[in-house]
Amino acid sequence: MTSSSIRRQRGAVLTETALTIPLFFLVIFGIIEGGLLFRDRLTTTSAAHDAARAATVSGDELSADRHVLDVLLDSTAPLPDGTVERIVIFKASGPGEAVPTACLTGGVVGVCNSYTAADMAVDDDAFGCKGDKDLDRYWCPSDRVVIQTAANGGPPDYIGVYLEISRTSLSGVLPVTELSTTKVLRIEPRDR
Repeated sequence: MTSSSIRRQRGAVLTETALTIPLFFLVIFGIIEGGLLFRDRLTTTSAAHDAARAATVSGDELSADRHVLDVLLDSTAPLPDGTVERIVIFKASGPGEAVPTACLTGGVVGVCNSYTAADMAVDDDAFGCKGDKDLDRYWCPSDRVVIQTAANGGPPDYIGVYLEISRTSLSGVLPVTELSTTKVLRIEPRDR
């Protein structure tokens, strides 16, 4: 082998390496980002389910929404700070119902209460349907139907929890991703 052919081989190897290393790192970062996105999707789904379950158990207690937000705060702890965008607790007509579009921009009287991540950290005094400033004033928990029989005003309402997060890519390989999930369950009936 001549020295010029050895140089050409080295040049070819160097060129191939220069082309494959960025592709290799792109694949590696893509796998990592995909794994983190999958984790965030599972966390969001699980958190919405936990919150809906808390809402069904709390029923018409005045502190129901506060309790739901506390559960969400715990359930979303694995997510990076600042990812939770919106939480909506809404009255549903049945299982599988989507969150009403109007509720995605704010509370709607008799239909839903809309919250942000900052609302998860406010004092208990901001809840309780006492006045115009309370966060749960639009669909007051005490207005939720929990009675079992139709003769007494039942059956219980369906209650939904919508959770939306916004996640930023660590490596920049994926764009900002918004994930949302909705869980609807019937409020646990009570005899009154």
